[in-house]
Amino acid sequence: MTTHPPETATPDGSPAEPGSSNGASDASPAPGASGFARIRLGGDLRFSSDPTVVLLYTITLLLVAFGLVMVLSSSSITSFVDGEGFFGRFWRQTQFALIGVPLMLVAARLPAAFWRRWAWWLFAAGLGLQALVFSPLGDEQFGNRNWIDIGPVRGQPSELLKLALIIWIGAVLLKKQPLLGKMKHELIPVVIPGATLALGLVLLGKDLGTTLIMGVTVLGAMFFGGVSW
Repeated sequence: MTTHPPETATPDGSPAEPGSSNGASDASPAPGASGFARIRLGGDLRFSSDPTVVLLYTITLLLVAFGLVMVLSSSSITSFVDGEGFFGRFWRQTQFALIGVPLMLVAARLPAAFWRRWAWWLFAAGLGLQALVFSPLGDEQFGNRNWIDIGPVRGQPSELLKLALIIWIGAVLLKKQPLLGKMKHELIPVVIPGATLALGLVLLGKDLGTTLIMGVTVLGAMFFGGVSW
């Protein structure tokens, strides 16, 4: 006598497909498995439907506000002694924040394809600007050679390099996503030579704090991008 295995059914009562268990399809690879990102890569921000975006903006604005309070607390006396009043340096940083926040909103509205298209150029420009600190345009403050003076403009190119590095890593990991899980493709070119060159230039300027921040950023980007280690 021939026996037949009991027929399984899906939750709606219809017969299950042959080869399936309880009508369930084969499980897809878990997030973080080889080639699978732990976050959604390559998509644009969904401002109206994604609560993560709201949380991201809230945290960013709170950090900006906290930073301004710390600037006021740490610089008020020095600012007063230098003849700028208690709020001189605080107002200057506030002006930068008022410029930076709208620029952040504009940048976030740009499609992801725009950043992917310009990722390599931005990273190359960031490396070039960082290399300028070792030229006559570079300036050393308290043993930290991480500033450049170009006419009336003075700034830290490492801040731009940090942003460019994030954009570049995201673009590279998206393109290499099917190959993640293989050590060679996980290390090249993100870690070697990309991140190594960027962090090395900053460290040569003796800016250990920024180097550590960039290092953590690289590790975080690779983790969420789906590397296997």
